[in-house]
Amino acid sequence: MAKKKAEPEIKTYSLEAKDFYSDYSSPNMLYGCLIRSPASTGKVERIKIPDLPENYFLFTAKDIPGSNKVTINEETFEIFAQGNVSYKGEVLGIIVGDNLEKVEELAESAEISFDIDSLESAFLSVEKKYKHPAINISGKRRPSVADIKSLVEEFNDLPSLDTVQTSRGRVKTDEGKIIADRTIRTGLYKTTSIEKAELELFSEGIREFSGTRELSQVDSLWQETSGSFCSWTKNELHVYTATKWAYLLQNVLSQALNLPEEKIIIHPTKTSGMYSNGIWKNAVLATQIASASFLTGKPVKLVFSQSEENDFMKPGVISTYSFRTGVTEDGTINSMKIEVEVDAGIANPYAQEIIDRIVIASIGLYKPENLYIYAKAVTSSEPPTSIYPRIIDAQSFFALESHIQEIAEKLRIHPNEFRLKNMEPRKKTFPVSIPVNSVNEVLEQSIKESDFNRKFFSFKINAEKRARSNSNTFFALPLRGIGFSCAYDGSGYFGQTIYSCDQKIEVTFNSPEDIVIHSMKPSIVVENIWKKVASEILQVEPSAIQINSEFPAKEIPNMPEETSSSISVMTYLLSKCCHEIQKKRFHSPLPLTAKKALPPSIKNKWNNENFSGIPFHAASFGSVVIEVELDPYTYMEKIKGLWMTVSCGQLFDKKAAERTLKLAIQQELLTLVENSKVKCESINLFFINSEETPGQIGELVHNTVPAAFASALSLALSTQITTLPVSQSLIYEEIKQREIEVKAEINQEQEALSNENTNEN
Repeated sequence: MAKKKAEPEIKTYSLEAKDFYSDYSSPNMLYGCLIRSPASTGKVERIKIPDLPENYFLFTAKDIPGSNKVTINEETFEIFAQGNVSYKGEVLGIIVGDNLEKVEELAESAEISFDIDSLESAFLSVEKKYKHPAINISGKRRPSVADIKSLVEEFNDLPSLDTVQTSRGRVKTDEGKIIADRTIRTGLYKTTSIEKAELELFSEGIREFSGTRELSQVDSLWQETSGSFCSWTKNELHVYTATKWAYLLQNVLSQALNLPEEKIIIHPTKTSGMYSNGIWKNAVLATQIASASFLTGKPVKLVFSQSEENDFMKPGVISTYSFRTGVTEDGTINSMKIEVEVDAGIANPYAQEIIDRIVIASIGLYKPENLYIYAKAVTSSEPPTSIYPRIIDAQSFFALESHIQEIAEKLRIHPNEFRLKNMEPRKKTFPVSIPVNSVNEVLEQSIKESDFNRKFFSFKINAEKRARSNSNTFFALPLRGIGFSCAYDGSGYFGQTIYSCDQKIEVTFNSPEDIVIHSMKPSIVVENIWKKVASEILQVEPSAIQINSEFPAKEIPNMPEETSSSISVMTYLLSKCCHEIQKKRFHSPLPLTAKKALPPSIKNKWNNENFSGIPFHAASFGSVVIEVELDPYTYMEKIKGLWMTVSCGQLFDKKAAERTLKLAIQQELLTLVENSKVKCESINLFFINSEETPGQIGELVHNTVPAAFASALSLALSTQITTLPVSQSLIYEEIKQREIEVKAEINQEQEALSNENTNEN
């Protein structure tokens, strides 16, 4: 009888993030440095490194063994740029060798030759861009200093004449192209044109409030910068990097290096900063490094300098928000028009996803009868941008909440009452519905615990008196202000692209002492919650439950880490698995396995085509009050107290939730002021108990703290802070500008009074 042929063993690899990639090394390791374009536009003809030493290697697009053009979410990107470059610093190649200093020296000495015809084309493009009556030097009107500075900078970014050669070619640019947009209209904005709607909406009896807002995401300088350690070993490519989407990285590597998936082993490493390093940009960077390892057959490590990190891996996108809001005498928002422009850089494959989330967050929980929101992502000559799922909403909430707070202050309406009044829909239907609970309780708790009412009106009166007095602001007592904001944190977004991946979980009951949850590794907090949920349903000890994050190379989950860590969706699926096993465990042989994914009926609550419905599986809600003190001598800010109240459904571990929030608060304080950490004397956290579906809480801090801080600082300075992070120079300028404005107001009042007395006489 023939022996049964043994099946080949299937290797599995853990997707649990361990260590930092920069900690990995090897005795025969090579160091890498990227060759970047010195110009923002032009056609590269040749890259040469004179006197390249032995055992040092330069690789460019022509050396990529697979495809130099890879597809990410239906957008095509080059691993190494060839031909036309699109922005200053675009990667043209990589040089590797066994001495880091020598590698960096060789990279600096790289000779990059440009096509002279493309240079001429680029020159004409810049010239045409600035051929406008306002800045045309040959015309009657003189250019501004800013215009001339911008023109000079663009010409300086062109290739040096020493680098050009003669051939045929023209520079192509898509700068200023709209690559994604989204519009929401209700009321008159929906039934008529914007112009006609505003003629009717901003009529007599309506107070108008307008302005712009901008929040820039910044990360700490102490974080580990982007990079990777790659090794081609035993016919397998091992990649160690801080990826947040192993499936995407594996896919990009497979395209570029022409390797089957089972030959590519991803080893996720820890991220040290506040934000991840970009879902897709990190994949391209790791592929650039991996290509050198594959071509040399040796381990290669590349670590970005801090300047490279700042210039090419900035978190998020820069978005500018413009508001025009009409409010009735009783404090009802009659209309709100919000226009958002997102700088997507030269490209962003997830621009539509970003725009959609920005629009949803820009609504907040407010329901004006007449609402118009238009958001667009526009390309520029800046480096490409990425998507950071956990912080997309923060910019919108900063803009919206600081605008709402400003309106309440100017109307002299209590900010809490103003918010609650305008969260009630004027009509029964509204395009977007957010599943939050305990809104009144959350707002009232923060107000009560912070003594907001007394402080708000006291600080406001003092600020106004100080501004209108003749006292020197810079030699006054510390300036004090208090701010309030609220926001939700949506969990389990039913969106497109990265959110369209099926979230799945698998539970295997081997015995009461051995239960395995098979899933991508969640955070420690979520892991403890999973164990608690499973132990209660299956009636076992939490210690009997283990998380298995190992997968065969060909079966890596196709979803990003952020979506797999969704506490509401994944806990819901885990609960379903455990209940199914519990029903069978006493009637069926062990082991028992249950697999669950989110059913289409739940996803159908949100209509992507009509952009309406319920966009999240669950949402937590929070409010924050911040009391700020500003030293008028040093312009240093100090938070006297922070009070945060959260409603997040079932709270499985209060202490863990408090640790999560406090860590997020400390991280957020690093981002509010340029080159400075704001000190906080007292953090006070409160929770509203509920039996609703559990929601995420970490991003509540990012969604609420910036607006509350800006509003508190605005009250202290008696002027509006519309951008974050702030700087000491900005605060100085705002104080001086406010003094000028107040003097002008006083002079106008005195002049009007004088005219009135003259007329009476």
